[in-house]
Parts: sequence; structure tokens; C-alpha cells
Amino acid sequence: MTEARRPKHHYIPAVVLGGFSADIDRERRRDRRLNVVTRTKPTPHLVTARSLGHVRGLYDFRGNGPLTGLPIDTLENTFQTYERHLSSAFQAAGASLGSLPFEPWMRTLLPYVAGISVRSPHFLGATADDPNVMIQESRWMEMSRRIAPLMAADWYLDEAPPGSRFIINDRGYTWLRLLPGDRLGILVPVTPRHALAIMPNAERVIARRPTGGTWYTPLPRLPLTAADVARLNGNLAHAAVEWFAGVDEADVADLQFGETDVEASAMGSWWVDRGRLGQHDQDWLAAMDYAGFTINASDWQPISIMSSIEPGVRLMQTPSGDALEVSFLKPQANLDNTDLLHAILPASDEAARSLGP
Repeated sequence: MTEARRPKHHYIPAVVLGGFSADIDRERRRDRRLNVVTRTKPTPHLVTARSLGHVRGLYDFRGNGPLTGLPIDTLENTFQTYERHLSSAFQAAGASLGSLPFEPWMRTLLPYVAGISVRSPHFLGATADDPNVMIQESRWMEMSRRIAPLMAADWYLDEAPPGSRFIINDRGYTWLRLLPGDRLGILVPVTPRHALAIMPNAERVIARRPTGGTWYTPLPRLPLTAADVARLNGNLAHAAVEWFAGVDEADVADLQFGETDVEASAMGSWWVDRGRLGQHDQDWLAAMDYAGFTINASDWQPISIMSSIEPGVRLMQTPSGDALEVSFLKPQANLDNTDLLHAILPASDEAARSLGP
């Protein structure tokens, strides 16, 4: 199929972009308009969600070796399995009070965050036409490899106060520093009112089930001030590659781009090492099995790279009920990568806004 006829592959899902719009009278989120600022057009202008953040044929899959013969839409179909549940998962997170039902976190939020780290058209700094880089296969495998360290990470729900709103950029995230512990992580805006703050960790309880109850995962809420949101929006704009967008013109009008750095990874050098190929690739499946969740053919699930390696998930029985714990590789000793921070965050911000509980 010619390039002009290939489908638009959104690296930031249109259903997510449509949530950052004032066009609530337009039922289809992809038809809603956002106020967008681009490097080539710095004045805020309206763009529909379906027209933003896409490249035709971006995920066309042409596997080599053992992956030869897989359908051309393998990658796009992988992403769509969780995209269809994003609106309900974001709504559940926004309504949560310190914890979230375990299933939407596992099935939707976890793959969404893992996905935005590999879906960019600048992933690996290469194009899909580069014959020397197995970029589509790398997207597929690296998304699966990022699931386990994201499972072990600490997740928080940042909440903007009335009158303040988060923006979104073409990465789908920015970097931040969280106190106490001076840890470096990522901020993922999911609605104008809420963003996920995700901080690397090596071991944590990912879910609990009280006796006679259902599974839930911790999601502490962090109420922010208007100044906090303004700083984080500044970081989102600074980290953008080509564009950032918001609900209102005023939300984006005074924000500035930083230097383009398409090599900076969401899971940078301060995250835990993902280990050798195949390590912990069974963690998601093991947690789903312990929780008693069924997996259908139409559901998202990570690919199995080396199924012989034991997962780092264990089921514990406690007096108050059951718990699931993930143990991952230890973080690198130096969590404060100052050189990287100076490269990707506004100099005036001295790294990122310090946010504490």
C-alpha cells in the first residue's frame, strides 16, 4: 500500500488528546480540538485530535527472522488493545481515593505508560526505513521489557487544583524529581486535572486483596498547587520534540520549547536496569495469574521473549488478606544524573519541581 493510503498511526492516542479539549459537545474525542503550539507555528492554534500526533504507516511491521510473516498491523493492533479502555481507566484513576482497582491498572494504565516510551516516531533516533535498525521489532520487545520495572515503580496521582490544568506534549510525558528520597521519575498527563507520577523502585507490593474483597493497587493522591502545575507544564513544554497542547489558549501561550533531544529516553539512566533480554518477561503474566484474571486473545499482553526465566512476582498471605509483591533488579547507585537533568529540564527550574506528599 502506498504511503498516502496507509492509516494514520497515532503515537499519542487520539482518545487521549481529545481529553485535553474544551469541545465536550463533540461526542467523538478524536473530533475535538486542542490549542496547539508547534516549533514552526508558535502561536496557539486549534487542531483536531485526529490530526495531531500521527505518522502514516509509522508502525507497519515487517518482521525479520523468527518474526517473518507477522501481519503488517501487528504493532498497531497491539497498541489498540489497551487504547480502547483508556477513557474508562483515566476516569477510574481520577475518581480513586488512594487506591485503584488492580485490573484496569494492569490491563490499561501499565501498557499505556510502557507504550508511550516506545511509540514515538523518534524512537531509537532512527526512521522505520533504516535497514540497519530493527526498529519495529525493538518497539515490540522494549515495550514488553519495560513492563516489569514499571510494575515495581511507585505510582502517584497528581491532582491539579480548580482553575489549573495540565497540558500534554508529543512525548506524552516529562521528567520530574520527587521528594523525599530525591528520586527521578516521569510525569504522564492523563487528563487536564490529573497526571501519573511514576518513580523507579526495586521492590513493592503492587496489589492487595482484603479477606472477602477484590484486588486493588496503591495510587496515593498528591494535591498540587497552581504553581506546581505551572512548573510541570513548563517542563512538559520544554521536553516536547515538535508540539505541546492544552485545553485553552492561555494554557500554552506563554510556554517555551527546550532544545530538541530525541535521544532522551523516558526510562533514563536513573531507572533500574531492565536486565538481559527476557529477564522478568513473565512478571505481568504471573501477576495476572495470581490475581485470577483471565486473558483473552483480544487482550493486551507482553510478548514472551524467554519464558524459562522465573518471574519476580510472589503471592503473600497476610492476616488482613492477600498481597502481590514484585521484586526487580536493584536501581543504579547514582539516581541523581545531573548531566542528563541539565540537558532535558529548564535551567531556571534547577532540575524539576520538588513534590512531596
